[in-house]
Amino acid sequence: MLLPSQTNEIMKKNLSLLWFLLAVAVNLHCGKR
Repeated sequence: MLLPSQTNEIMKKNLSLLWFLLAVAVNLHCGKR
């Protein structure tokens, strides 16, 4: 069982990673056009 604080940290890391991947995808998409 994870503590709420640990879960929060993991969520933050995953969220930042998702935003990073999204930014990369957008950059690739815009770069192709």
